[in-house]
Amino acid sequence: MFVLHKVLDRAMGTGDSELIKTISANSRRILDLDFAGVIKRRATIDSQRTLLSGKTDDVGRTEKIRAFVSGLNNLDISGENVLALSQNYLRGDLDSLFPFGNQSRTARVALVSIGNLKEKFDSYLHVLCCNYKY
Repeated sequence: MFVLHKVLDRAMGTGDSELIKTISANSRRILDLDFAGVIKRRATIDSQRTLLSGKTDDVGRTEKIRAFVSGLNNLDISGENVLALSQNYLRGDLDSLFPFGNQSRTARVALVSIGNLKEKFDSYLHVLCCNYKY
């Protein structure tokens, strides 16, 4: 989240709405597929293969459950951070940063799309929590 914040800060400083649009789209893709997707796949694979198979001892099972819960927590906190970051930018004066034509609207839409990751992360959490069996 720190890196995303720095990248967006620097992009906002350029005043180029197309850059904001590109960075937002790429960041959204990376966070959705590479970050949340990995957590989702790990949780799904672990719960299906190792946690339910009975092949692990109690200590191994406990560690797997801790890793699962930790992944869910990371996903939840990341969703909150992405939403807060997006809202902070949207509360700012985008019209003064992007004064020409549709630039402020383009930047606003791009920043809203970053904030919408919260909903996607929440849907992943819902699916993982509802399908997980101890």
